[in-house]
Amino acid sequence: MNRGRSPIRRPLKARKYEVVSHRENPNMIVTPVSQSNKSASRQDYEEQIQRRMGGLSHVWDDSKSCHAVQGDLFAFVENSVKISSGSGAKTEGKIEVFLIKEVHTSEKRLPTWSKNVGQTDRNVVELSDTPIYEGTMVEWRTYMGYSENFNVQGTMNIDGHKLRQYIHDKIIH
Repeated sequence: MNRGRSPIRRPLKARKYEVVSHRENPNMIVTPVSQSNKSASRQDYEEQIQRRMGGLSHVWDDSKSCHAVQGDLFAFVENSVKISSGSGAKTEGKIEVFLIKEVHTSEKRLPTWSKNVGQTDRNVVELSDTPIYEGTMVEWRTYMGYSENFNVQGTMNIDGHKLRQYIHDKIIH
């Protein structure tokens, strides 16, 4: 494992996009991606990178509440982690934000997801092929008003009203 570098690409400038949603303020589904190559989330994430490179649809599970609609946002997050056990220093973490293009029923789950016991009833969200924004977890936490120690623990749904300033500053402009 390459300790100093994250598998999520380096931050880019935001790609301008027009919010097209069935909501006034799009929600965001946020899911953590473990930095361990052995974890199911890392393996599923790497599978999606390969699918995107191969021209296949880019898909993931909705949150357990299945509230995503077309035009909402979806983010893969690598939480900030300690650089070494003796140090208090942490990585900046990563966030990759995609647009949700379509929402499908759980029947569209990939066969490779069968190991995700307990998530078989979740909708499947189809995502844009390229991220509309890439940045750091530290920056995202600050915008969202979360504490420095906050980590994403499982897929969560964030209401669009909380995201309004982040979307305005980082994604639309």
